[in-house]
Amino acid sequence: PLGAPPAAAAPTSEVQGTNGSTSQLTQENSAAAADCGSVAEQDWRQDVVMRCCGGGVRKMWAIPVLVEFAFVIILLGSGMSTKFFPLYFTSEFNLSPLGLCLLNIAEPMGVAIITQANHRVTKRIGRATYATILLGVAATALVAVATLHSIAIVAPIFVLRTATGRAYIPLLQSIVATCVPPEHRGKFAAMHAFRMSFFSAGAFVGSWLADMDHSYRPAFLVTAVWQACCLLFFAPVVAWMPRGSNDA
Repeated sequence: PLGAPPAAAAPTSEVQGTNGSTSQLTQENSAAAADCGSVAEQDWRQDVVMRCCGGGVRKMWAIPVLVEFAFVIILLGSGMSTKFFPLYFTSEFNLSPLGLCLLNIAEPMGVAIITQANHRVTKRIGRATYATILLGVAATALVAVATLHSIAIVAPIFVLRTATGRAYIPLLQSIVATCVPPEHRGKFAAMHAFRMSFFSAGAFVGSWLADMDHSYRPAFLVTAVWQACCLLFFAPVVAWMPRGSNDA
C-alpha cells in the first residue's frame, strides 16, 4: 500500500513527456514551415534576378532603384497640379464649396473601387504592367481635365484621374518590398520623406507656371506629359518583373 502513490504518478510523467514531445514537434514544424517560406521567397527573388539582363545578384537592385526613381519623378509632376485643383475648379468652373466637397467625397470612393480590382488584375497581367496602365490612364485623364470646358464631363474624369493616380502607389510599394531583402527594407521606407520634398518642389514649379500664363491649365498639361515620360523609366521594370499568378 505504501508503494501505491509512486505507481500512480508514472502516467502523469508519461503525459508530460508526451506533451513535451508534441510541443517540440510543433515548434519544429513551424520552424520548417518558416524555412520553406523563406526559401520560396528567395527562389522567387532569384527568379527576378535571373530575368534582370541575364541575372546577377547585384542586378536585383535595379528593379527597386528604378521604381523609387520613377516614383520621385511622378511625385515631382504631381506636385505641379495637385495643390491647385480646388482653385482650378473655383476659377474656371465657378464650382461652389458644396461642389468641391462632393468631389472630395467622390475621390476616395473612386480610389477604393479601383484598388479593389488591383489583386484580380495583377493575377492576370502582373503588378508592374498594371501600374503602368494606371499611370497612363491618369495622365490621359489629366489632359482631358485641362482641355475640356464642361464641368459635367470634367468632374467624373477628374475622379477617374485621382482614382487611377493613387491606386498604383501600393503596387509600386509592394514591388519594392518584394525585391528588397527584409534587412534593407527600412532604408527604402525612409525614402518617403525624401520623395515628399520633390512633391513640394513640384508645387513651386506649378505655381510659377500658373503665374506666367494666369491659368492652371498649362501646369496640368506639363504634369500629364511629365508623368507619361516616366513610363520610359518604368519600362525595364515591366520587362523584368514576372507576369500572371507568379506576380500576384
